[in-house]
Amino acid sequence: MVHAPRIIPHHSNELKIHVENSELMMHGTAVEAAGCLLRGVLTLQLAEAIKVKSIVLKFVGTMKVAWADTTGPHQRYHKDERTVFQHEWVFLAPQKKTAIIGQGTYQWSFELPVPGDLPDSIQNAGLGEVSYKLKAIADRPSLVPNLTDKVRIQITRCLLPSATEFVQSLSISDGWASKLTYEVDIPSKMYGEGDKIPVSFKLTPIASDLKVRAVTCSLKEYTSVTVAPYTKTDGRIVSYMQDSDFPCEGPVWTQTEVIEVPRGFARIHCDTENDMMRIRHKLKFVIKLVNADGHISELRAAIPIMVSAISQDHEMNSLPAYEDAWRTLPYNPDAVAFLTGSYSPASSSNHSDSGEYNPTETDLMQVPSYNTAANMNDSSPYSWSLPSYDFAMVAA
Repeated sequence: MVHAPRIIPHHSNELKIHVENSELMMHGTAVEAAGCLLRGVLTLQLAEAIKVKSIVLKFVGTMKVAWADTTGPHQRYHKDERTVFQHEWVFLAPQKKTAIIGQGTYQWSFELPVPGDLPDSIQNAGLGEVSYKLKAIADRPSLVPNLTDKVRIQITRCLLPSATEFVQSLSISDGWASKLTYEVDIPSKMYGEGDKIPVSFKLTPIASDLKVRAVTCSLKEYTSVTVAPYTKTDGRIVSYMQDSDFPCEGPVWTQTEVIEVPRGFARIHCDTENDMMRIRHKLKFVIKLVNADGHISELRAAIPIMVSAISQDHEMNSLPAYEDAWRTLPYNPDAVAFLTGSYSPASSSNHSDSGEYNPTETDLMQVPSYNTAANMNDSSPYSWSLPSYDFAMVAA
């Protein structure tokens, strides 16, 4: 039986990609991670009947680096680019005769298991990038513009809770000849975006009339790119603080400074490493001392840390957000379409007797609340309602 598409008025023709989540989180290293699932719905909204040669959706991951080496008498340009992953869905295969798709709204659900060993997304305009994109194309006849849409997919990574070595405190200590001894402590090696890092200073002066003029802390990001056999490393300060009122009273001077890890993909990258790019972070400290004769000396130190998409403490001790709990449920194409606002209880994909191609039709709806989605009652074999406590205990 052929279901005619529901006619919904639109001002223009549009091809749109709806993804369940544009940020995919890998749990564990490239060796440990099991991967995750990319899924969503491709919708085609037509204000009038059109001719289409094919409809495809592509997921492509690319990695590229480029930089100019200005050392020496001649400038040398290094560049490399490769495809790290690609997949294609064909919703309307190319054919000799173009298909006629009538006015209305159509949808195709898609899903793809994404391997856990793919490199993390990186955007560094100066040196290179690792990027993943979904691109949909409705190929039209000659001289007619194609319908297209693109969505950038972000792949990030956090370590497993079993990686406890990254939540242990770090400390460095040393002495400066006849001036002072120092000790710097941080509570963990790993931090997530937005975390505040407490840095504890303990200074024991040896020389008399020694004062601290200022203490500075900076978080520096180092990016290394490689086009064998050449390598370039660039550094930038992503966070900075200065204390010009460090207490200098008593036999031991102590103070805890706080520096914040910035948020946002443009402001900081997580620690990562692949065949072409490597990103690391260091906390750097400078203690400016004023000697008895007025001369200013500087004591410098650094501690390597790891920046992750999620702090290790958060990963080990927190439950998923309530609004994200539905993501752990079994995949149901109708439910995904429902959540993306393109659900229709009755749909099909066929060629009609009139020669028009009728893909799956849907109603465009508003995104439902969590309770509405979780309690949606349909004919699928999966239950979208949460189990009772007694049922969960029996199942266990």
